[in-house]
Amino acid sequence: MTKQDNQPAGLFGAVQKLPRAGNHQPSGAELSELENLPDSELGVLNVYCRGCGTILHPHAEGGKELADEASISVPDDWKGKYFQVDQCVCCGDELQNPKLIELK
Repeated sequence: MTKQDNQPAGLFGAVQKLPRAGNHQPSGAELSELENLPDSELGVLNVYCRGCGTILHPHAEGGKELADEASISVPDDWKGKYFQVDQCVCCGDELQNPKLIELK
């Protein structure tokens, strides 16, 4: 057995990251999704990635971590709000540069 055979990527293939083109803006349908809270089984808030256009649904602990990184207080209610990030776990290694967006 070679060294590569012991590595999961060698056995199962590597998961490819989404291309990170950057400067994605939410479409009308995505804004509608971002305006509403996700099903509670998915998470408690929405995150939109400008890097790849993915919408994520973190749980409360993730929301607190994003708020801390953005140097803001955790909102009492996430409805009508979402975090925008420059990179997410789908196109990079972690969420980068979170900014809270309030929809009106």
